[in-house]
Amino acid sequence: RTGRRGGRDGRSGRARGGGMASGTGDGTRDAAEQSKALDSITDRVEEKELDEEKLKREYRKIAEQDRKEQEEKRKREKELAKVKVNKEDVQAIVREMEVDSDAAERRLKEHNGDVVAALMSYLTALPGAGAGAGR
Repeated sequence: RTGRRGGRDGRSGRARGGGMASGTGDGTRDAAEQSKALDSITDRVEEKELDEEKLKREYRKIAEQDRKEQEEKRKREKELAKVKVNKEDVQAIVREMEVDSDAAERRLKEHNGDVVAALMSYLTALPGAGAGAGR
């Protein structure tokens, strides 16, 4: 057994005494081991604090990015709300693409009221659509 009283000292291979016959050897060794254990604990605490700070920084970055995205979305919604669309165009998209009127109106607004561009956007969004499809 190493590192215990009465055992063998793992570093020198000498038998360690059970008492204080050797002077302050065991006391010094115990103090060194305690100091080493304390350093190990302190290192873990410092690493944990660093990890927590890193986590907080990353969280702040994510929160800031989310805030920016929400602001951009709000601005985009404001822009879309200003676009005027023809109700007949909305109904044409509803009939042709079989979508609800809210989706058709949104798509029209996204294409500045251009019914042809809005219809084409539905077609290009279909799987397999694009150049050479159906040929």
